[in-house]
Amino acid sequence: MMKKRLPAINSSLSIKDKQSIARFMLQHWFVYPLNAKNLLRNDISSMWWRVYLTYDPDRKDPYELTKELFSMQDYTRHFQGSLSRNKTYIHAILEFVLNNKEIFSKFKEGKIRLLMRRSNQVAGYRCFSGLDKKDIMSQFSDLRKELESVTGR
Repeated sequence: MMKKRLPAINSSLSIKDKQSIARFMLQHWFVYPLNAKNLLRNDISSMWWRVYLTYDPDRKDPYELTKELFSMQDYTRHFQGSLSRNKTYIHAILEFVLNNKEIFSKFKEGKIRLLMRRSNQVAGYRCFSGLDKKDIMSQFSDLRKELESVTGR
């Protein structure tokens, strides 16, 4: 996956292009310079963190949620901020999507974006980190009609 994001360095590239690729590799593969911002941008640490958050040994397939997370780039783009570090929240939203395949069979990107927007709105006045998975999924269930009305990205 990471190799696809970076074109192969070959002799036909200009020195400027090679320097640009080298800088990209340092920033995204080696966390250089080391700080919180670059750690979040680092592809390897980001991938490890996402697998850590989604791994569930209690499921028949412990990587089922991980597979769902990596099935669509919108998840990784929108799972940022404090909610994205909450394992219970991440499990709840991914499980909700898996349990409601009929709702998410069309316009999945738009529906995920709606869930994320509504989650951020609720988190503005309610402590999501204090909720259990059942309560979070109940919040998502309240959005069924609105989710079914989404007809675009």
